[in-house]
Amino acid sequence: MSYGVVATKSGQVQVETIVPQEERSYDRARERFRAPVAGPWAAGRLTLTGLHLSFMPTRSGRGVQALTISLADILSVEASPGRINKVVSFRTETMLVHARVSGAMAFAKRVAISVEATRRRAAATAAREQSTSETPPIRRLG
Repeated sequence: MSYGVVATKSGQVQVETIVPQEERSYDRARERFRAPVAGPWAAGRLTLTGLHLSFMPTRSGRGVQALTISLADILSVEASPGRINKVVSFRTETMLVHARVSGAMAFAKRVAISVEATRRRAAATAAREQSTSETPPIRRLG
């Protein structure tokens, strides 16, 4: 498997942490004054490889750091409408990453294709491992 760059885009990224259902408050007043779970928008470069989606910020700041997500961890890719730059969102179990880039629809399609290819490879590998574990060993007579 090649680690080559599939696509790269310059833009802004915001990371939102997902609060698990059991940690959410049912009191609307408390929920209203809860601290935001999303960080600031950070400028930088998104890079898609055959195995990862990574973000490298242009400058380090408070709450801004490099980020690498395995394509196997991405659950969904969504594109939201925008006037100039559309927003592409990548959902994992623990976070939601929003990226504001030009050419967002094409970038979202490319990420979705790469995520699906990663899932197919993982399923094929799992099926291959399962078939080799179920096959009885060959005994040679002689």
